[in-house]
Amino acid sequence: PVVDPLETVAALQDVPGVRDAVVIGDKADAGLVAFVADPDGTVDPNRLRQHLVTRLPGYLIPDRIELRRSLPLTADGRPDLAALAAAPVPASAPPSQVGN
Repeated sequence: PVVDPLETVAALQDVPGVRDAVVIGDKADAGLVAFVADPDGTVDPNRLRQHLVTRLPGYLIPDRIELRRSLPLTADGRPDLAALAAAPVPASAPPSQVGN
């Protein structure tokens, strides 16, 4: 199936506490990675995943969800996809929640 990450982004942004979200393909394993801005640290990654499971087909569910206080932005105010893709994943982080 064709993956349209905008559907996943829209579903993520429906969750209370989520300020913004970006979904990109993970070149290492061809899966999806969601970066979620949770400035207050109130988003529960398990409830977030459950929210997605009830609204999206399986192929649109990110393999990894990274909760962050904020998302890096480019000079023109758009999410910096290169910075997100280059960010290291902490070795001890579970697949559902990583980030700063």
